[in-house]
Amino acid sequence: MTEPTTGAAAHAQWNEEMVRKYDPDLFHSHRNPVIRWVEGKRVRVVTNALADCTGPILEVGCGAGNVLARLEGEKLFGVDLSSYLLGKASDRLEGRARLTLGSGEALPYTAGSFDGVLCTEVIEHVLNPKQVMEEIARVLRPGGFLAMSVPNEDLIDRLKGAVSLTGLYRQVFGSRDFESPMENEWHLHRFNRVLLETLVTSAFDLLRVVSIPFATLPLRYVAVMCRRSI
Repeated sequence: MTEPTTGAAAHAQWNEEMVRKYDPDLFHSHRNPVIRWVEGKRVRVVTNALADCTGPILEVGCGAGNVLARLEGEKLFGVDLSSYLLGKASDRLEGRARLTLGSGEALPYTAGSFDGVLCTEVIEHVLNPKQVMEEIARVLRPGGFLAMSVPNEDLIDRLKGAVSLTGLYRQVFGSRDFESPMENEWHLHRFNRVLLETLVTSAFDLLRVVSIPFATLPLRYVAVMCRRSI
């Protein structure tokens, strides 16, 4: 994987370049209906996981606000490292959420501020996934719920490789998607189900893992957790 120059400022600049090159907002309106369907199912699963939360909800890595837009309630918060994506989120949400420019590795909130936290398709992009998990545990109240998702890199690469062999890669995925089916330069970490479960710290009880779109084709994994009282 291509890794940016070390340091928070350098990583933020590199991330902004990746955001503009591979705008994740476009996957939700992708020309391929299968990709739109998979994205839609992932969003439904993560938002449904927090359906019973009545207090404040935070999305870490809120991007362009596609997930926050699906949530009900008046106490919605989003934080993202990209000013470009936060601009899109602001337009989409029209004041329904309080948006902040910041890093998941140093969340700008006090301890126990939230009843629920979302972190979906984010952890593979950060410098220190463990630190992000620790920060989420800090700002989530005891007993609060966390829903996060990661791509199943090995399976995705195999499928992209198979499509590439047919010569139809651009037709299937589109010219703005990752050019190499076997390398995603924006991902600093490669996840699967085992690594996702290992990432869960002692502060969380893992309640369930959902395969997206379904068990026999796990392109994404959504983990639903509850923060222990510590």
